[in-house]
Amino acid sequence: MKEIIFGAGEMGEKYLMECKDDKQIVAFIDNNPRKWGERILDYPIMKPEALLQEDYDRVVIAINDMITGGCNVITDILTQLYHMNISMSKIVLSDCIHYPGDRRINFLQKSANILLESGVNGAIAECGVYRGHFSGHMNECFPEKILYLFDTFDGFDERDVKLEVHPESLAWYKDESNPWKAHSNAEIALLRCPHREKVIVKKGYVPETFTGLENERFAFVNLDMDLYAPMLAALRFFAPRLEPGGVILLHDYYYPSLHGVKQAVDEFAQEWQFTIMPIGDDCSIALVPDSPILR
Repeated sequence: MKEIIFGAGEMGEKYLMECKDDKQIVAFIDNNPRKWGERILDYPIMKPEALLQEDYDRVVIAINDMITGGCNVITDILTQLYHMNISMSKIVLSDCIHYPGDRRINFLQKSANILLESGVNGAIAECGVYRGHFSGHMNECFPEKILYLFDTFDGFDERDVKLEVHPESLAWYKDESNPWKAHSNAEIALLRCPHREKVIVKKGYVPETFTGLENERFAFVNLDMDLYAPMLAALRFFAPRLEPGGVILLHDYYYPSLHGVKQAVDEFAQEWQFTIMPIGDDCSIALVPDSPILR
């Protein structure tokens, strides 16, 4: 896989250092004229127009979308590449890399290996996509499975926020300085998916976006919606549709300010039997549902 890295900065160097052996870096490109002609290790930094002459398979945008203005920079680069007639199928973001210290990613990768080796069928899904930081890894670990992405892509829905009862949770949601208050971005989320032909985006309100998928089956699901109501609705939808051996990974169960998440799990426990497995990141749990409790 021949790749050109767009962004000759910290993120670009990080991507270069952590590249796997199946990737061949051709060069860097950057919009800053002062960097043109310089080198990072043995790789030249060129102007963007060099893309029209170079032989490559992918352009890797190495920009941090979590810093101030990062999303806007990525959007501007996408527009720039579009006007250069670079196919969107050749453009990815840089952070779909396995980081050994990330326990959620470790859990996902090892779970994927077990599920794939065991022949567990079904699609995969994420509810609470934000900008695809975890979705990209899911798509990478399950390259042949359909990945459903559920999100409003427009922030928290007020109908759900009103159902939060814990004062600390309400304070968290109303804090405008909270970086997670920034809106999700479906376009950026898709760029993080290396096999985006397998991705289906379901934009809208959970559980309304589950309509039409009543007969779908799932092997791995990640729930990261922060709020009580959508978490409970998602648990009720996915648990009976998991293939035998399937797993639901649930983020923020131990997060001190997001009391609605634990509340949803506790209420779900009155309806279903399941095994809870902490994954060691002091935040997440994995659920393996068994069968409905007969009452």
